[in-house]
Amino acid sequence: MIHVSHRQYCMTCFEYNLWFSSLGSRGTMASADCSLIIVAILLPTFLSHPARGCPAECRCYSMTVECGSKGLKNIPANIHPSTQTVFLQDNVISQIQQQDLSTLSGLQYLYIQNNTISGLEPGAFKAQQHLVELALNGNRIHLINSSIFKGLEHLRVLYLSGNQITRLPAYTFSDLQRLQELHLQENDIETLQEQAFSGLSSLALLDLSRNNLRTIGRAALRPLISLQVLRLTENPWRCDCALHWLRAWMKEEGKRLLTSFDKKLICSEPPRLSHQSLLDISGNSLICIPPVVLVDPMELTARLGDELCASLLLL
Repeated sequence: MIHVSHRQYCMTCFEYNLWFSSLGSRGTMASADCSLIIVAILLPTFLSHPARGCPAECRCYSMTVECGSKGLKNIPANIHPSTQTVFLQDNVISQIQQQDLSTLSGLQYLYIQNNTISGLEPGAFKAQQHLVELALNGNRIHLINSSIFKGLEHLRVLYLSGNQITRLPAYTFSDLQRLQELHLQENDIETLQEQAFSGLSSLALLDLSRNNLRTIGRAALRPLISLQVLRLTENPWRCDCALHWLRAWMKEEGKRLLTSFDKKLICSEPPRLSHQSLLDISGNSLICIPPVVLVDPMELTARLGDELCASLLLL
């Protein structure tokens, strides 16, 4: 008689195998048949219980959690603490707060690209001290500062391309001293403060292509002592005296950092230099025109002894 209870069945099977052990090959066949029956009974039970710490919407294996393209609005709360890699791409996550990742202290790779993230709470990643790669590209982030990246002291690669970032304040990446790749292409960056890249002494690749940069100061690149690749193409450059240093630098020490394509910095203004390559322009053409003072003609009627005041408009 076969009992439904797993414990009772296994005991019965054990006794059954002992009894048949003296029957030679017939006993072996009976043992195999019994094992198959056990598997058939227990398999549905195992399949009905997902792995511990694996969100229902995700697929989990080998310390990796895959939750891409699941329509998620938030980061799942029950990801196992020992997880090292999380894929959350192509969802509709709009914010990242400290509590969302606070239990994942062993996380090394986090991919949240192509969501709708517009807000990053200061210290959102401070528990991820072992994070090596962070992908935030293809979101709606418009403001970043140093408080967002606190704790990411081991980060090597940071993807921020395809967002809506307009400016880089001073010391934005100052805590990322081991960062080797910084991808900022396809944003709306107009302004780089002098200390924007302060602290990035290990950075080897910087991509600022396809932004709204019109000028860049020499001091902004000075902290990048390990730089090997620099991309500045497809920006609306204003080719005047402020870029004289960049032209000279590209011809000398910066030559090794630029591919033949990356050297094609095309001027957008002034009109006389529009559509010309910065490298092909004579240094004497990079001039800054002083502001023009316009005085509108005016007629004043006054009596003898009255005070007269006039204002100038500077353009």
